[in-house]
Amino acid sequence: MIDFHNLTGEKLSTYGWRFESKEEADLFASVILEELEVRIGQSILDQVGPDKAEEFDVCISADESRRWLEKNCPNYQEIVIEQQCKLEREMTAFRDKIPGLLRDASDSVADTAIEDLDLNLDFLIDDTDFSS
Repeated sequence: MIDFHNLTGEKLSTYGWRFESKEEADLFASVILEELEVRIGQSILDQVGPDKAEEFDVCISADESRRWLEKNCPNYQEIVIEQQCKLEREMTAFRDKIPGLLRDASDSVADTAIEDLDLNLDFLIDDTDFSS
C-alpha cells in the first residue's frame, strides 16, 4: 500500500510510479494528496453532518483537530485507510491513462540506448544491383 503521508514524486517512484520529470511526479503527488484530502473530508462530513463540520473548521491546531475527530468521528482512522485503499485501487486501474506516467523505468525514451532497441531493419536493405 502506498504511504500517502508526505507523498512526493520521489516517494511515488519507490512504488513504481515514475514520470518523465521530477516536476511531473511532484505535481501528480500533490494532485493525489488533494484528492485524498477531499475524499476523506467528504466521508467525515457525510458521517458527522454539516453542523458538526463547522465546529471542525474552527480547530486551529493539529492536536485540536485530532481531539475533535476522536470525539465526533471515532472511526476517522478507518475512513482514512478506506479512502487511501480506494484511491490506490483507482490509480492502479487507470494507470495506463495517466499522462506522463512511465510503465517502468525503461519506458523513458531518453533512458533507452539504441543497442537496447529490438529493431528489425532488414526490410530497408534492398539486394537489387544498380551497377548495370
